Amino acid sequence: MTVPVLPTVTGVAGAVAVLLRLSLWRSHPGSRPLTVALALLMLAAVLTQPAIISDDWVDQATPESVRLANVSNLIGDLVAVAAACCLVLTVGHAWGQRRLMRWTGRSFAATSVLLLVLYAVSEAHVTPTMYIGNLGGLASVYIYVTAAALLVANLAVLGSLIYAFPHSTDRTRISLLPMAIGAIVGTALIVLLVVDGLWPNRFGGWYVEWSWRIAAVMVLAYAVSGILGYLQLRGGPSGRDREQDERGEQHQVHGALQ
Repeated sequence: MTVPVLPTVTGVAGAVAVLLRLSLWRSHPGSRPLTVALALLMLAAVLTQPAIISDDWVDQATPESVRLANVSNLIGDLVAVAAACCLVLTVGHAWGQRRLMRWTGRSFAATSVLLLVLYAVSEAHVTPTMYIGNLGGLASVYIYVTAAALLVANLAVLGSLIYAFPHSTDRTRISLLPMAIGAIVGTALIVLLVVDGLWPNRFGGWYVEWSWRIAAVMVLAYAVSGILGYLQLRGGPSGRDREQDERGEQHQVHGALQ
């Protein structure tokens, strides 16, 4: 039996990043949003793999009156939106906007309700397909809502990194570089998703075959950055001490994105 290399490497790197960063949960509160985002991104990547997303065992296991086709696709998208919200929280914390948590929580709740409604009214729950967006109509709106959330998160991360790089030390730049790569790859994936939604089968079987691999590369890049950020934060002062000693906005952007 051949073990798929990319998903395995991504899974191991993500698990290591999350486990290591959990040790910073109390001493560095600013690291929490990215830690949670990494865990959610890993779960979303697993749920959106073709072997899982195309499996209708949940629909088959429920009573005939209860239809749950494409439910793994729905859950994967909800998890991805939650990860996007955590990435936005990471950026917000970096800019000192800690009140952003309430707004982000409300945005996630509203987006989740909208996705659930679109899942139901587009008849995605009774029409098995590889991707919900393939059904067209309201299902296309479903895809655009998901894409918008992920695009905002990746662009927010990328924008903050562009600002932080010129003011960072070489060591900090090394830890943030994989995150920048992840944000760029994530943005490219969303663009491909939107194009495929606007023009179905534009990429033929290529999109189905490669989209999950691109997503895995994105998660891997974020995970590597999470590990490097952990190594840098581990030897430094705690988050509370750092906030007391240095109030500079630039420093906050560097530290909280780790």
